[in-house]
Amino acid sequence: MRSYLVVILAIALFAAGCTTTNEAEQHIPDIGLPPEPPELPVAEVEEVAVGTIASLEYVGTLANGEVFDASQGDVLEFIVGAGMILRAFEENILGMRVGEERTFTLTPEEAYGVRDEALIDSLAREEFGETTPEEGMVLTLADPQTQEQIFATVLEVGEETVLLDLNHPLAGEELTFTVELVGLEALPEGDIFFE
Repeated sequence: MRSYLVVILAIALFAAGCTTTNEAEQHIPDIGLPPEPPELPVAEVEEVAVGTIASLEYVGTLANGEVFDASQGDVLEFIVGAGMILRAFEENILGMRVGEERTFTLTPEEAYGVRDEALIDSLAREEFGETTPEEGMVLTLADPQTQEQIFATVLEVGEETVLLDLNHPLAGEELTFTVELVGLEALPEGDIFFE
């Protein structure tokens, strides 16, 4: 009896049109999903300009020749003019073309500023919580009012206080960069960019 009931139910469903196999005849209810966004064209660009996406290999050296930073195969990619890196660095790569190399030097004022002795301060050791400060350690602190990140170098560790230098570790340094532009593209149309 049950097998007859299943066959009769299947025939009834088929007759009602619930089992159609023609995809054009199937009705898919609209549940409010947005359509797929169209692929946006990306304009071809020939040289670095504000609003382009630059990809660079670089080596940064101090005045004494010591390397302080290098891409070492990790390409630096950023939107030119978006404030992601030093403004003077961006200005020095404007007009570069893919494959071009450039060397330029930034003064302390163009880089991380001149050293300011007023930025040497002390904190109570208890402020460090579970972190054990050591001389020479570079810490990242947050300004309590702005939440801006501040670098601090531990100068001296006392029994109750820790002497910190709140200048950027490269403050007062003249920085020389050798860069090679390895990639360049325009922002896709529709991407928002604020100068």
